[in-house]
Amino acid sequence: MLLFWERGFASVSIKDLTAAMGIGPASLYAAFGSKADLYRSARERYFEHEEPLWRVPTGGPLRAALNDFFDLAVKVVTRPGRPRGCLIASGFIEFAPAEHDLALETRGFRDRERRDLLKLLNTGLADGELQHDADTEVLARFLATVVEGFSIQARDGATARELRAVGHTAEIGLPWARDGPES
Repeated sequence: MLLFWERGFASVSIKDLTAAMGIGPASLYAAFGSKADLYRSARERYFEHEEPLWRVPTGGPLRAALNDFFDLAVKVVTRPGRPRGCLIASGFIEFAPAEHDLALETRGFRDRERRDLLKLLNTGLADGELQHDADTEVLARFLATVVEGFSIQARDGATARELRAVGHTAEIGLPWARDGPES
């Protein structure tokens, strides 16, 4: 999991994986079937241990929920003792054409996050926290892009403080209702 997280799917060789696990290639293939299936297993482990931090909050005022979400996302991508960035964001861009199914699966996880953000934004819109004509589809994609960008920026050396400032800037830029509960 850590190798894939740190270096991405394409940059990790079977030799790297077998060395990290202390097994031979035949044992790796017997246990997992393929590098892609091993990645799936690593991804499941990642979700078991890391994903709870990524969950989009489902209740409370929108502004507070977004602040919590950004803070948790920053924590994941900058946590000491872990690779910088996110396994899903770091390993999704460079899948080879032969790994098309794996790329689609990975995109599905990002889509779920965007849909969860959309639900949160739609609740905020219904509660009068956003301007009545706010395009929540566009806003959800914008916020997902910001959070996915945290991973890339963290890998490039951005600090938690810098990333929190980016999240705060994104939140400020939302079309908040002037007469809403958080004005």
